[in-house]
Amino acid sequence: MLCNLGKLHYRLYNGIDYRLDYRQDYRLDYKLDYRLDYKLDYKLDYKLDYKLDYRLAYKLDYSLDYRLHYKLDYRLDYRLDFKLDNIV
Repeated sequence: MLCNLGKLHYRLYNGIDYRLDYRQDYRLDYKLDYRLDYKLDYKLDYKLDYKLDYRLAYKLDYSLDYRLHYKLDYRLDYRLDFKLDNIV
């Protein structure tokens, strides 16, 4: 079978840049990236091919850097990292 490719990229007028890119050939590679200007930079990336590799990272300007990464392929590797700085 041929692999199924999908790409979606669009931009909303007031600072939202939104991307969706996925590929499916017995596995799924999925990316979601959008940004609200000077506020939010958000990334979601996961792929699954009898295992799950999942990442969530977003950053609020000068305040929050948050990452979630876990992987499961008959075992679980789970990470959660975040840092808060300049939060009042």
